[in-house]
Amino acid sequence: MSLKMLVTLDGSTFSEGILDTAIAMATNSQATVYLLRVNSPAQDIAKAGPNFDPRGESEAAALTGRAAPDVRIREIETATQQAERQEIEALEYLRPVAERFPSPVQCLVRAGSQPAQEIIKVAEELGVDLIAMATHGRSGLAHLFAGSVAEAVLRSAKFPVLLTRPRA
Repeated sequence: MSLKMLVTLDGSTFSEGILDTAIAMATNSQATVYLLRVNSPAQDIAKAGPNFDPRGESEAAALTGRAAPDVRIREIETATQQAERQEIEALEYLRPVAERFPSPVQCLVRAGSQPAQEIIKVAEELGVDLIAMATHGRSGLAHLFAGSVAEAVLRSAKFPVLLTRPRA
């Protein structure tokens, strides 16, 4: 039976520090590899300038005898559109990484405000044998204030977790 390995990446150079180790492990054990990126939840984003009021502009033009302004449409990226865009961007990031592995790799994208919980949830769903991830290597106050996804996964996972730290 081959090893099932979940490799987490967040798009940072630090997170990619796990790749050399994960690729070597996948090569030696003929592992089934899943690459995971957890995105932040999407939110509606209005892209129009502030104080844009098409009705007010039309009324002002009519009262002053000017021609009515061209109709402008307020561009809004809905949460659904943003989530779709983020997923596409994440997959575009993961696919070239997947090509570095010797065997087929499945690329996964999830959204959630608690990345550690999403990582563990995916690991449980897939029944992986190992979670491989990098840690930013923060300590002291930086660790206290920024927290650590890696530490949260390490404390909560029911699976072995392989962590790498960035090189000095």
